[in-house]
Amino acid sequence: MIRGFHLADFLTLANAACGVAALLLAMRYLQTSAAAHFYTAAAMAPLAFFFDWLDGNVARWRHQHSALGRELDS
Repeated sequence: MIRGFHLADFLTLANAACGVAALLLAMRYLQTSAAAHFYTAAAMAPLAFFFDWLDGNVARWRHQHSALGRELDS
C-alpha cells in the first residue's frame, strides 16, 4: 500500500487528522471550558469536509486511485 501513495492520499490523511483534532479539541473543551477549544473543534468539521472533497477531485483529475485511499475513505 505504501508504494502506491498518491497526492490524494495525503489529502485523505489531512481529512482524518481534522477529525481526530476535532475530537481531541472537544475533549479539551470539556476539560477546560475554554471557548477557543470549542470554536477550533467546530472549525475542524468544515475543514475535514473540504479535504474530503479535495481528495476526491484530485484523484479523479490525476486518474490515480490507490488501495490505501480506498481503505482510508471507507
